[in-house]
Amino acid sequence: MSAKVIRRIHKLRKHVENEARLALTVAERDRQRQEEVIQELNDAIDRSREGLLDANAEELFYHQSWVLRMEMTRRQAEAVLMEKQQEVFRRRAILVEAAKEARILERVAEVREEAAAAEERHRSGKLLDEIGVQAWWGKRA
Repeated sequence: MSAKVIRRIHKLRKHVENEARLALTVAERDRQRQEEVIQELNDAIDRSREGLLDANAEELFYHQSWVLRMEMTRRQAEAVLMEKQQEVFRRRAILVEAAKEARILERVAEVREEAAAAEERHRSGKLLDEIGVQAWWGKRA
């Protein structure tokens, strides 16, 4: 494969890497939003406890029922958060792999370009040597 082809493949791999980086950013943002939802639920439960000192039995019963529903909602939100965290881990692994592939292809392209440049220098050197020999022989004759 020529260095030109490898550079094109590298360019495609960089595009894949950028897409993976974007997907990781989206997954991380979703995870943060879910953490905010959980924090809001926790704050709502904490705020609801502030006025309970003067509450009668019926109000305490309704409050406890509401707290249980909120706790179930919070647990569901935590389950969603765990899924979001797993998605972040998965996206990060994809990004690491894409970056690794892009670096490998970049290095291969550099090696191929260096080899091509060395070959060109070698050919140019041979040509100059031949010209020099011809000039030397021309002067001797």
